[in-house]
Amino acid sequence: MKENRSDATSEKLLSAAAKVFSAKGYAGTRLEDIALESGHTRGAISFLFKNKRNLFHQLAQGFFNDVTSQISELMSSSLPPQEKIEKLLDYAFDIDENFYKLAIVNIALSGEPQDLSDLPKLFKADHSKTLEMISETVTAGVQDGVFSTSVDPEFAAKAIFTFCRGLYGDLVNFFDGMPNEAIKQNSKKLFLSYLKI
Repeated sequence: MKENRSDATSEKLLSAAAKVFSAKGYAGTRLEDIALESGHTRGAISFLFKNKRNLFHQLAQGFFNDVTSQISELMSSSLPPQEKIEKLLDYAFDIDENFYKLAIVNIALSGEPQDLSDLPKLFKADHSKTLEMISETVTAGVQDGVFSTSVDPEFAAKAIFTFCRGLYGDLVNFFDGMPNEAIKQNSKKLFLSYLKI
Protein backbone atom coordinates (compact mmCIF):
# COMPACT_ATOMS: atom_id res chain seq x y z
CA MET A 1 0.00 0.00 0.00
CA LYS A 2 2.86 2.34 0.90
CA GLU A 3 4.51 1.62 -2.49
CA ASN A 4 1.30 2.56 -4.35
CA ARG A 5 1.18 5.87 -2.48
CA SER A 6 4.82 6.51 -3.34
CA ASP A 7 4.13 5.76 -7.04
CA ALA A 8 1.11 8.07 -7.04
CA THR A 9 3.15 10.85 -5.41
CA SER A 10 5.96 10.37 -7.96
CA GLU A 11 3.48 10.60 -10.85
CA LYS A 12 1.92 13.74 -9.40
CA LEU A 13 5.36 15.33 -8.90
CA LEU A 14 6.47 14.41 -12.45
CA SER A 15 3.28 15.87 -13.88
CA ALA A 16 3.74 19.10 -11.91
CA ALA A 17 7.44 19.23 -12.87
CA ALA A 18 6.55 18.95 -16.58
CA LYS A 19 4.29 22.01 -16.30
CA VAL A 20 6.79 24.08 -14.33
CA PHE A 21 9.90 23.16 -16.38
CA SER A 22 7.96 23.87 -19.61
CA ALA A 23 6.93 27.31 -18.35
CA LYS A 24 10.14 28.40 -16.59
CA GLY A 25 12.88 26.34 -18.22
CA TYR A 26 15.33 24.22 -16.27
CA ALA A 27 17.42 27.04 -14.78
CA GLY A 28 14.36 29.09 -13.80
CA THR A 29 12.64 26.25 -11.95
CA ARG A 30 13.02 25.78 -8.20
CA LEU A 31 11.94 22.69 -6.28
CA GLU A 32 9.59 24.98 -4.32
CA ASP A 33 7.77 25.81 -7.59
CA ILE A 34 7.20 22.11 -8.29
CA ALA A 35 6.11 21.49 -4.70
CA LEU A 36 3.59 24.33 -4.94
CA GLU A 37 2.24 23.07 -8.30
CA SER A 38 1.93 19.49 -7.05
CA GLY A 39 0.51 20.18 -3.59
CA HIS A 40 3.36 18.18 -2.02
CA THR A 41 6.33 19.33 0.03
CA ARG A 42 9.85 19.99 -1.14
CA GLY A 43 10.83 17.19 1.24
CA ALA A 44 8.73 14.72 -0.77
CA ILE A 45 10.61 15.72 -3.94
CA SER A 46 13.99 15.33 -2.23
CA PHE A 47 13.00 11.97 -0.79
CA LEU A 48 11.76 10.53 -4.11
CA PHE A 49 14.14 12.20 -6.60
CA LYS A 50 17.04 13.54 -4.47
CA ASN A 51 17.39 16.78 -6.46
CA LYS A 52 16.16 18.85 -9.41
CA ARG A 53 18.61 17.29 -11.84
CA ASN A 54 17.48 13.71 -11.10
CA LEU A 55 13.83 14.74 -11.31
CA PHE A 56 14.39 16.37 -14.71
CA HIS A 57 16.42 13.40 -15.97
CA GLN A 58 13.66 10.95 -15.08
CA LEU A 59 11.03 13.16 -16.66
CA ALA A 60 13.06 13.73 -19.85
CA GLN A 61 13.98 10.05 -20.19
CA GLY A 62 10.32 8.98 -19.93
CA PHE A 63 9.13 11.60 -22.43
CA PHE A 64 11.99 10.95 -24.85
CA ASN A 65 11.31 7.20 -24.82
CA ASP A 66 7.61 7.87 -25.41
CA VAL A 67 8.23 10.27 -28.32
CA THR A 68 10.81 8.04 -30.05
CA SER A 69 8.72 4.87 -29.66
CA GLN A 70 5.62 6.57 -31.12
CA ILE A 71 7.59 7.95 -34.07
CA SER A 72 9.34 4.61 -34.58
CA GLU A 73 6.02 2.75 -34.57
CA LEU A 74 4.59 5.18 -37.13
CA MET A 75 7.63 5.12 -39.43
CA SER A 76 7.79 1.29 -39.43
CA SER A 77 4.05 0.94 -40.19
CA SER A 78 2.77 -0.13 -43.62
CA LEU A 79 1.22 3.27 -44.37
CA PRO A 80 2.29 5.03 -47.61
CA PRO A 81 5.17 7.55 -47.17
CA GLN A 82 3.03 10.69 -47.51
CA GLU A 83 0.54 9.45 -44.90
CA LYS A 84 3.39 8.62 -42.49
CA ILE A 85 4.82 12.13 -42.86
CA GLU A 86 1.37 13.71 -42.46
CA LYS A 87 0.77 11.74 -39.26
CA LEU A 88 4.26 12.63 -38.00
CA LEU A 89 3.52 16.31 -38.59
CA ASP A 90 0.13 15.96 -36.86
CA TYR A 91 1.92 14.45 -33.86
CA ALA A 92 4.79 16.93 -33.83
CA PHE A 93 2.59 20.01 -34.08
CA ASP A 94 -0.23 18.84 -31.80
CA ILE A 95 0.51 21.40 -29.12
CA ASP A 96 -2.64 20.69 -27.10
CA GLU A 97 -1.77 16.99 -26.78
CA ASN A 98 2.03 16.96 -26.73
CA PHE A 99 3.19 20.32 -25.44
CA TYR A 100 4.77 19.16 -22.17
CA LYS A 101 6.41 16.10 -23.73
CA LEU A 102 8.01 17.98 -26.60
CA ALA A 103 8.93 21.06 -24.56
CA ILE A 104 10.81 18.86 -22.04
CA VAL A 105 12.52 16.89 -24.82
CA ASN A 106 13.54 20.22 -26.35
CA ILE A 107 15.12 21.40 -23.06
CA ALA A 108 16.88 18.02 -22.67
CA LEU A 109 18.35 18.05 -26.17
CA SER A 110 19.71 21.57 -25.69
CA GLY A 111 22.03 20.30 -22.92
CA GLU A 112 21.84 23.64 -21.14
CA PRO A 113 22.65 24.47 -18.41
CA GLN A 114 25.84 22.57 -17.62
CA ASP A 115 24.29 19.94 -15.34
CA LEU A 116 22.14 18.70 -18.26
CA SER A 117 25.07 18.39 -20.67
CA ASP A 118 25.04 14.57 -20.52
CA LEU A 119 21.42 14.32 -21.73
CA PRO A 120 21.99 14.91 -25.47
CA LYS A 121 24.69 12.18 -25.43
CA LEU A 122 22.33 9.86 -23.56
CA PHE A 123 19.64 10.30 -26.23
CA LYS A 124 21.96 10.51 -29.26
CA ALA A 125 21.60 6.90 -30.52
CA ASP A 126 17.78 6.91 -30.33
CA HIS A 127 17.62 10.41 -31.80
CA SER A 128 19.84 9.41 -34.74
CA LYS A 129 17.77 6.27 -35.37
CA THR A 130 14.54 8.30 -35.38
CA LEU A 131 16.00 10.81 -37.87
CA GLU A 132 17.18 7.94 -40.06
CA MET A 133 13.68 6.39 -40.13
CA ILE A 134 12.11 9.71 -41.13
CA SER A 135 14.78 10.18 -43.80
CA GLU A 136 14.06 6.67 -45.19
CA THR A 137 10.33 7.47 -45.32
CA VAL A 138 11.00 10.70 -47.26
CA THR A 139 13.33 8.74 -49.60
CA ALA A 140 10.53 6.21 -50.22
CA GLY A 141 8.17 9.13 -50.98
CA VAL A 142 10.66 10.55 -53.50
CA GLN A 143 11.00 7.11 -55.16
CA ASP A 144 7.20 6.73 -55.28
CA GLY A 145 6.92 10.13 -56.97
CA VAL A 146 4.81 11.72 -54.18
CA PHE A 147 7.67 13.97 -53.00
CA SER A 148 9.89 16.12 -55.18
CA THR A 149 13.17 14.66 -56.43
CA SER A 150 14.86 17.91 -55.34
CA VAL A 151 14.15 17.12 -51.67
CA ASP A 152 17.12 16.01 -49.58
CA PRO A 153 15.60 13.34 -47.26
CA GLU A 154 18.21 13.74 -44.52
CA PHE A 155 17.76 17.51 -44.52
CA ALA A 156 13.96 17.14 -44.46
CA ALA A 157 14.11 14.85 -41.38
CA LYS A 158 16.42 17.26 -39.54
CA ALA A 159 14.36 20.29 -40.60
CA ILE A 160 11.18 18.82 -39.07
CA PHE A 161 12.98 18.24 -35.76
CA THR A 162 14.67 21.64 -35.82
CA PHE A 163 11.42 23.43 -36.61
CA CYS A 164 9.66 21.57 -33.75
CA ARG A 165 12.42 22.47 -31.31
CA GLY A 166 12.23 26.13 -32.32
CA LEU A 167 8.45 26.12 -32.15
CA TYR A 168 8.27 24.55 -28.69
CA GLY A 169 11.18 26.64 -27.45
CA ASP A 170 9.66 29.97 -28.55
CA LEU A 171 5.93 29.23 -28.46
CA VAL A 172 5.16 32.03 -26.00
CA ASN A 173 7.44 34.63 -27.64
CA PHE A 174 6.48 34.17 -31.29
CA PHE A 175 3.09 32.48 -31.42
CA ASP A 176 1.37 34.10 -28.45
CA GLY A 177 -2.28 34.62 -29.22
CA MET A 178 -2.36 32.32 -32.26
CA PRO A 179 -4.71 29.35 -31.72
CA ASN A 180 -2.91 26.00 -31.44
CA GLU A 181 -4.94 24.52 -34.30
CA ALA A 182 -3.81 27.36 -36.60
CA ILE A 183 -0.17 26.72 -35.62
CA LYS A 184 -0.60 23.01 -36.33
CA GLN A 185 -2.29 23.46 -39.73
CA ASN A 186 0.13 26.15 -40.94
CA SER A 187 3.20 24.16 -39.84
CA LYS A 188 1.88 21.03 -41.53
CA LYS A 189 1.11 22.93 -44.74
CA LEU A 190 4.58 24.47 -44.74
CA PHE A 191 6.35 21.10 -44.58
CA LEU A 192 4.08 19.29 -47.03
CA SER A 193 4.53 22.10 -49.56
CA TYR A 194 8.32 21.92 -49.10
CA LEU A 195 8.31 18.15 -49.72
CA LYS A 196 6.20 18.46 -52.86
CA ILE A 197 7.87 21.45 -54.58
